[in-house]
Amino acid sequence: PEVPPASVDVPAAWHHAPAPAADAPMAGRVGEDRWWQDFGSAELDALIDRALTANRDRQVAAARVAQVRALAGEADADRWPQFDAVAGTSNGRQTTLDPKARVSSIGVQASWEADVFGQKGLASRAAQLDAQAAELVRSAAQTAIAAQVASVYFDAAGTVRRIGLAQQRREVALQNEAANAGLLSAGLATRAELERRRAETRVLRAEIDELSATLHLCELQLAVLTGTTPGTLRLEYAAFAFSPENAPPRLAAAPRWLPGELLEHRPDVQRALREVDAAAARVGVARLDLYPKFVFSWANASESAQIVDQDAATNIALGYG
Repeated sequence: PEVPPASVDVPAAWHHAPAPAADAPMAGRVGEDRWWQDFGSAELDALIDRALTANRDRQVAAARVAQVRALAGEADADRWPQFDAVAGTSNGRQTTLDPKARVSSIGVQASWEADVFGQKGLASRAAQLDAQAAELVRSAAQTAIAAQVASVYFDAAGTVRRIGLAQQRREVALQNEAANAGLLSAGLATRAELERRRAETRVLRAEIDELSATLHLCELQLAVLTGTTPGTLRLEYAAFAFSPENAPPRLAAAPRWLPGELLEHRPDVQRALREVDAAAARVGVARLDLYPKFVFSWANASESAQIVDQDAATNIALGYG
């Protein structure tokens, strides 16, 4: 008998991804610039901006980007005709009998190497890939710095809220302790109950001290990350503009990538791919360097001569030299 085909329920989306709105834009890549602004905290934005400005690794990466972009522009310009202006002047004699003369020249030269076999195109592509790889390094550095600052800031903000809750619990414990002391005086409670209340108060006091030390450590880390003198940061840890149930549209519309696809969008993986492609392009350049080259050149120059020593020229002409 014929076996009917199996019916399999396939989900419409990856089960860990939120379902975005139909008209919501999708983020283009991991590490998108200024992503931290979606958290709606002006204080966090200022801290990250300060950290990005003060971080030396990011400054080196940005300088590297400028360098490779300039090299890419140079490689791309090499595909176009080259123009040179030539000018010069000289003083002297051809022989001891000749008068001293000044010879001036000025002209224009042009040359162009035809990219018949695509060597210059490959060189330009390799330089562009180098520029993209350097940009990915800068982006990865920026993402790492911003993520580190945001992580420490979130830890500090959570610690502040935990300290507030612990202080409220301690106030309640102090009230219970005072109430038990009154009941003990009236003979309605035992000494053990009062000591238990006092122990609860001491535990909460120790918890608040521990949380305060954690908050101090977080603020020291933020000072180091932002290049600020420790103790000068005045942070309020204001509540964020959204909750997990009410996220900004762009966060809610996160890309629905599978884990393997997410790995491909990492800046370090993308940088390695660019470097491999650039190396392959340079291999092509080296191979094409064995092929003939076709160079077209053109030059136009004019010269003028002027006798400097007129008396010597007259003596030579009269035969008195």
